[in-house]
Amino acid sequence: MKETRVPFKAPMVRAILSGAKWQTRRIAHGVPAPGGFKIGDVLQGQGGKPIKPPYGVPGDRILATEAWRVAEESDHLPPSALTPAHRVWYEADAPHQPGFGRLRPSMFMPFWASRIQRDITDLRVERLLDISEADAMAEGIETYRGALRWVRYQDAIDPNVSHLTAKDAYLALWEHINGPGSAMLNPMVWAYSFNRSKTQ
Repeated sequence: MKETRVPFKAPMVRAILSGAKWQTRRIAHGVPAPGGFKIGDVLQGQGGKPIKPPYGVPGDRILATEAWRVAEESDHLPPSALTPAHRVWYEADAPHQPGFGRLRPSMFMPFWASRIQRDITDLRVERLLDISEADAMAEGIETYRGALRWVRYQDAIDPNVSHLTAKDAYLALWEHINGPGSAMLNPMVWAYSFNRSKTQ
């Protein structure tokens, strides 16, 4: 089993922890357009070069990484010098607690500090705009005050904007993360599904 770190922003971490999110889509660079193939068939790209899914295949495990802090007295230590004996504060658990030091980005989180481990249960390659209503809900979209919103992302949305479908809400979330117009580019994406509860 391969274990791979996968970065998530704080609202998505909260959605995973609540059980509302069990899919994630990431841009699939260099992958040919889908045509009914299986993941094993995607391994040959242009020029015959192998294309490997970035975060593994079903049966592998993802370790979610997120923005984090340790106690102020350990701020001088690089991540490689930290151990499980150092207490970690996860930024998704804001508000910030006193006594914790500088913010560290998710890319520098050690494996041992990841509090979210999930086994990959499914992997597909598809166009972003082909996402179904069910898959949009699995990405963390839920009904919020009568309108479809992304889970616990209310601080990043206009409260006056509503969406008629979960797909519309997800595409709005995609553009919030990737920039205006990015959803309409309809990129190829790796569509990962993972188990909803903590891996033992």
